Amino acid sequence: IYSGAAIIIPMYMLATVASIYSSFLSSIFGALKLTNIIFISTLAGSLVNVLLLHILINSFGLPAVNIALFAGFLLNDVIRVFVLNKQIKLKIDYKFLILFAGGMAITIYIYNHFEVLGNIVALLVLVIISLFMFRKILLRSTKHIMAQH
Repeated sequence: IYSGAAIIIPMYMLATVASIYSSFLSSIFGALKLTNIIFISTLAGSLVNVLLLHILINSFGLPAVNIALFAGFLLNDVIRVFVLNKQIKLKIDYKFLILFAGGMAITIYIYNHFEVLGNIVALLVLVIISLFMFRKILLRSTKHIMAQH
């Protein structure tokens, strides 16, 4: 039913991740009362998005939308991380970043090359890996919630 849209989903997933990270960084800048950085990075990302869309749409068609969206949010994120690092010496967990990028690459590969069952198995494996990676945070949060009741 959705086979025509299947080609755009992986890149849309990446654009969504970049968008979520952008929102997270935006909240930090808001707390620091540096809303001008939010404006500048959003404007730069939007310009890249629109320019790339016009450049790529005739060659790539619908996937150009997600490519441009991802590139715009990626620039937005890079600007915000660069500025934030100057403000508060942001610590980036490169090990997690590499694992996350690898996980996204594997997820996209599985999505593109396997049927529904393969995707369900991959989802279960990634949920188990995520629960393992975040077990300390989950346990602390659970204990905190249980202590309140």
